[in-house]
Amino acid sequence: MSYVRPGLYGGKDLSGCYLYLSDDFAPLFGYRSLDHFMEHTRTDYDIKAKAVELAPVLIEEDKKVVTNECAIKMVTFACFTNDTWSLMYAEKKPIYKDNKIYGVASSYIEVTEKRMQSFLLNSCEKNYFFENKKKQFSFNFQQNHNEKLFSKRESECLFFVIRGKACSEIASILGIKRRTVEVYVDNLKEKLKVFNKSQLIEKALSLGYYFIIPESIIDII
Repeated sequence: MSYVRPGLYGGKDLSGCYLYLSDDFAPLFGYRSLDHFMEHTRTDYDIKAKAVELAPVLIEEDKKVVTNECAIKMVTFACFTNDTWSLMYAEKKPIYKDNKIYGVASSYIEVTEKRMQSFLLNSCEKNYFFENKKKQFSFNFQQNHNEKLFSKRESECLFFVIRGKACSEIASILGIKRRTVEVYVDNLKEKLKVFNKSQLIEKALSLGYYFIIPESIIDII
């Protein structure tokens, strides 16, 4: 992945308390050193930066990893110390001890390529600028269980339909014919048991698909 640089990592126990953290995380969280961080911080709610507002979301992600016993991938946009904003590609996975889940390991790599930043920010959070202020968010990439319902192309089309893209625009982005996109959209309507595009969007939003990113989207950009 040429558009990212080596990043950060950490691990928490099942109660959400940090077990370990990479050196670079401490200053981002508002602490002068890693030792200072580990002495004073127990959970995401102890972060001394605006990123603390994402604590409930981060904790829910941890719970999902533990409950489903599988790794998840996210894109996270957060504000750290000194109003430093960062867009990160992240992965969380279970930590095992004696064949039992002991905690959750996390790794983050910062997205630095401008085109990738623009695409993810505008696609993941349509209003990531709200009242002239940036909004923090963390969105999950699509997990394998959704593949049972939609094909890869159908998932990609749904991602863009929800975000208001016309079939011609989606065709241009995916590099396929408009009629092919229309067929995929018809398949989506049939699978979600709706009759038109408006109902498709409404149903998809109600099922939480706005917050799910097909992982193949990364390869399209």
